[in-house]
Amino acid sequence: MVEPEVVEAIRHAAGHAVPVHRLLEVRARWLGHRLAAEIDVAMDGRATLQEAERVSSAVESALRAHLPALGAARIRMRPSGAGSDASQ
Repeated sequence: MVEPEVVEAIRHAAGHAVPVHRLLEVRARWLGHRLAAEIDVAMDGRATLQEAERVSSAVESALRAHLPALGAARIRMRPSGAGSDASQ
C-alpha cells in the first residue's frame, strides 16, 4: 500500500506541470522499491494530439523531478468532464 503522503506528493508534482488544469484521478503502487504512478489529466476535448503529448511530457518531467523513487508513470489525457474530479 502506498502512503497517502506519497499520493499527495504525486498530485502536488503533477499539478505544477504547465498547463495541467485538473487532475481527475491519481493512483500509485510500489513495485519492489520503485513507485508506479497512474494519473488521469483533464484537458479540453478540442486539444490536438500534439498538445496532449506536450502536457503528458510536462507531467512526467515534473513527477521525475520531484519523486526520486518513481520507476514508471502512466499519464492518460481525458477530455474535460470525464471521470471524477479527484483534485477537489
